[in-house]
Amino acid sequence: ILLAFVLSSYLYNRNKKLVINI
Repeated sequence: ILLAFVLSSYLYNRNKKLVINI
């Protein structure tokens, strides 16, 4: 469960950066 949380958090941050870049 912890791993899934970290993974989702990482993907969320990546999406955030993409949105900011765009």
